[in-house]
Amino acid sequence: MSSKIDRTKVTENAERLVKAGRLGEASSEYEKLLDGTAQDIPTRNIIADLQLHLGREERAVKIFRGNVAALEKQGSYSQALALCKRIIKLVPQDIETLIKLGDLYSALGFMVEAKEQYGLAAESGGTVGDAKSMGALYEKMIGLDRNDLETRLKLAELLVKTGGIDRASVELNETAELLLAKGDTAEAGRILLEARKLKDGDARTLGNLARVMETERRGDEAIAMVEESVSRHGPRPDLMALLGDLLLNARLDARAAEVFDRLLAEDADNADARAKRGVLDLRAGRPDDAFARYEPLLVTLLNRSKETETIGLLGLILFAYPTHKPSLEKLASVFRRTGRPEALTVVLRTLFKEAERQKDAAAVRSLTGELAEICPDDPEIQKRWKAIRKSEPDGVAEPASKPPDRAPVLPEKDQDIIRTNLSKVDLYVEQGLVRNARRILENLMLLYPDDPRIHTQYERLPKDVPAMAPGDVSLLIDRVIGQEASEAESRPAVPPERPLPDRVVSDTVSLDEIFGGTDLAAARQAPAADFRYPDLTAKIREELDAIETAFYRQIKGRTSVIEKDLGEIVAEFKRHVDEKIERTDFEARYNLGLAFLEQGLYDEAVAEFQLAAKDAGRAADCFGLISQSWKRRRNFREALRWIDEALRLITAGSDADFSLTYERAELLEDLNENVQALELFRRVKAWNGKYRDVGKRVKILEKIA
Repeated sequence: MSSKIDRTKVTENAERLVKAGRLGEASSEYEKLLDGTAQDIPTRNIIADLQLHLGREERAVKIFRGNVAALEKQGSYSQALALCKRIIKLVPQDIETLIKLGDLYSALGFMVEAKEQYGLAAESGGTVGDAKSMGALYEKMIGLDRNDLETRLKLAELLVKTGGIDRASVELNETAELLLAKGDTAEAGRILLEARKLKDGDARTLGNLARVMETERRGDEAIAMVEESVSRHGPRPDLMALLGDLLLNARLDARAAEVFDRLLAEDADNADARAKRGVLDLRAGRPDDAFARYEPLLVTLLNRSKETETIGLLGLILFAYPTHKPSLEKLASVFRRTGRPEALTVVLRTLFKEAERQKDAAAVRSLTGELAEICPDDPEIQKRWKAIRKSEPDGVAEPASKPPDRAPVLPEKDQDIIRTNLSKVDLYVEQGLVRNARRILENLMLLYPDDPRIHTQYERLPKDVPAMAPGDVSLLIDRVIGQEASEAESRPAVPPERPLPDRVVSDTVSLDEIFGGTDLAAARQAPAADFRYPDLTAKIREELDAIETAFYRQIKGRTSVIEKDLGEIVAEFKRHVDEKIERTDFEARYNLGLAFLEQGLYDEAVAEFQLAAKDAGRAADCFGLISQSWKRRRNFREALRWIDEALRLITAGSDADFSLTYERAELLEDLNENVQALELFRRVKAWNGKYRDVGKRVKILEKIA
């Protein structure tokens, strides 16, 4: 109580001094009120105003800057923005504040304004800014607009001057690739020649130069250029892969086969070379050879639950040979495992027709039985199955036996649980936490005893794992946290993500059950009397949460060699689609985008929706779906940009306007910009208080914000 009385007296005294014109003494009185709490910000603003009246502009600006930092830290971006504007009025060319204004506009989602402030900072810094800060500023500008070619070239020029040749080469290639996408091959070629002078033998530069030459129908020159680079730099895998691609595109199949065979001889696990060598087999009319070549990749992909990439690989064969039996049978097994009865039915019907054509009675019987089981409402299939059963000697044939790798059809929710936890198992095995991996698999086997993926993964676990000393648990946890910390340092700052839920396997299986009997379960308990866990007792929940977070980010961000290489397979599939579907067939492109989105192929989905958006009638819908694609990749800032694009096309006050406003509020909440999110949720609630869970969201955010 006494502190309140003192505070009141100090405030009253300071106000009397202000009225008396004794501003310096008043400022000193206000400084007595500073106690390190949130109330300091308005108090410091008063002190800064007094300093301005006293003509001490430099000191006032310093105080304002401190308040900007404090407001930004607590997420009050709008107030920080207003304060920055006051500073700019006092010091118009202040680079630091101009950059901060850009940062705050960006955090609030006003990208045009952010870019304008960064541009002003760049102009002001042209003479006084140091190279490091100017480089960081250029990168901010590029982050807002990746198509800002002028800034990219300025950044590359600056990097060359400061010795950052590798990064300069990257920026020049990025610029050239954007120009190529726009069809400006001449300017792209000029920039790439500069990049080649900087870094001779760079595979990316040579690859982009080759694209320019191929576009200009100079494919022979492109091949000669890469061959000359190979002769000077040696048969590096990246250069050989580029040479193989050029020979493949030029249909010089014999020479291409030699290159890919050489790559595979040096690295049998080179998925890209294996896939393209298979394409050459298909061109030569040898689908069985292509299937045999792909089979190791198919096994690896299925063991890692990469069903989409498996389907893409099989698609290369089936596009050329639609009735290739081994490929169809493998595709059927993938659809069985992933619980996709509609797709499985299509494949089984194709196999059925082929079996009938070849008069394979056993195959016809087996396929009819399986079709009858998954298509109970198809009268034609049921009629055929009934006829087969009657033709059996005893008149009552047993249903066709299920293939050995067939698993029960599971809901998509369960499929996600299995895929996520199998990926988790891979990560734990890589980090040496084999017991944890084994325990997760044992729990999965209890939940899904018939799923072959789980059993296969269990059999692949390392055997005879040595006992782990208590201290080793701490070391492993430190390693995971350290890896996460190093990744965090290399990433741009983003608002904090929502915490992961405690339950990750199912609604009824908790982390305690998953980790029971493992090293981490031991670490969760109090230490025994005869030894101590080093620094684990007090922080074990924090450390486990760090492991969960590390796992989540690594799984989301990690891309294996096979996945990267098989991006080419998806690209091949897209090329086939482009051959069959016109770019102006907006409905087909829209539906294809939905299919890609459902499969988690977000880059491909975005590309299709951008094509479909050229139809003005569906543009807003397409922009909303592009936003969903970015949201699923947890790039909330980009998702917000596309929602704003959709909102610009929607009639204000319409149902679609409020629906998109709700989605915009969700994204702001994901970005931890709760004040702005609350404002939008309130707008939606005023429109329809029963819309989705808007009432609940408003109550929660009112408490937070």
